[in-house]
Amino acid sequence: MEKRFEEDGLQLRSDIVKCRVHAGQNRTKEAEALLSTIRNQVDSLEHLSADLGIDYARTLFRLGHDNDAKALLGKLAEDYAEEPEIVQQIENLLDEPVGFRQKLKARTLNRDGIKAFESGDLTAAAEAFREALAIVPDHAALNLNLIQVLMKESEKTPDRAKLIEQCLAYLDRLKGLPEQHRQYRRYIALKKKLEGLQS
Repeated sequence: MEKRFEEDGLQLRSDIVKCRVHAGQNRTKEAEALLSTIRNQVDSLEHLSADLGIDYARTLFRLGHDNDAKALLGKLAEDYAEEPEIVQQIENLLDEPVGFRQKLKARTLNRDGIKAFESGDLTAAAEAFREALAIVPDHAALNLNLIQVLMKESEKTPDRAKLIEQCLAYLDRLKGLPEQHRQYRRYIALKKKLEGLQS
């Protein structure tokens, strides 16, 4: 370990893991105190490596500092835009900053939603996507899936304005989506489509 990381980096990595352990055991005060030390250490670094940055972002999510985590991941996505594997890790964490069991449940619901949409059952599709978003509210593909379902529903209902309003609220969740994200083009396309429906 010492050969691979310089002494400071090793201590910082250790603190980041300890911080999550405190949070996992509901020792919030200790976790927040340690996080404050970690912040200072990270701020003093000339360069933040991708794996350290991603691990730090995971800790920020764990402690409920979602905006800080997203801002950090956005910056990392810019810095490592030419490295697809790193961008993929960043996207995965942005989409699903939750535990493994919750991820699996959200993925199952997403699949159910897609099946329902493909079979034309828009109500069941919207319900499945909403349930999945209750677990992972910032998941880009899920938000966009639900927007598509609601836009399709809006074609068949007189209460179109209400559904468009809901679409805009879900779209707003993704306003910090990095350009490098694989769902970014779809996000922009749906945004334009929604703006067209409003006018």
